[in-house]
Parts: sequence; structure tokens; C-alpha cells
Amino acid sequence: MTKPLSGRVWDAYQRGKTWYTLTDHAAYIASDTFGRRSLKRYGMAELQAPDLQDEAPGSVYFADEIGFYHTSYMGRTRTQTKPVGFRRITDARKVYRLIASQREEHQNARSERS
Repeated sequence: MTKPLSGRVWDAYQRGKTWYTLTDHAAYIASDTFGRRSLKRYGMAELQAPDLQDEAPGSVYFADEIGFYHTSYMGRTRTQTKPVGFRRITDARKVYRLIASQREEHQNARSERS
């Protein structure tokens, strides 16, 4: 199912204002949308097994974000889970392998210390 035009335009705008960084300790997602800056850090211990969306360009997801929103229908609060990761990037396969490798090294180092 394709997104409506307004959803695709918003998605493209957000991606243009988002930067990704991967180190041997964490994945970072920085954004600057309408002057509102955000920097999120996902440490190797927090990362899930990476999920590769192998398209052109591809995406690599490594965490889930849970959002809460209030509905007017009977005043209920609902939750929504969405995947977090590096979206529509070049060399997604390479990034996927790097994340998987760093995550494995981190898990091995943790098990050696215990």
C-alpha cells in the first residue's frame, strides 16, 4: 500500500533533516525539523537484531519506539510501536553487516565479563 502524497512529502522532508551515525558503541539519529532538534542514542546493549529492508535505497531497523496517543473515542489512550533505524540509506547491506557485527562483539564481550 502506497502512502498518500502528503505522507510521502512529509517523509521526504523528515529524511532530508535527519542524519545517521554508527560507532562501535552506539547508533545515533539526529534530526532538525522546524527548528526542533533531537539526538537519540541507541547503545549496542539496547539494539535488537538488525532488520534489513533490502530495497533501493534500503533501510536498517534496530529498535522499536513505543508511542502513546490519546483518542477522542471513549477517552482511550492507545499505543503504537514503530521501528527505529536508518531509513532509505545507500549501502544498507553494509550498514546491516556493521551493526550485526558490532552487536555480536558487544554481546561476546559482555558474556566474557560475566
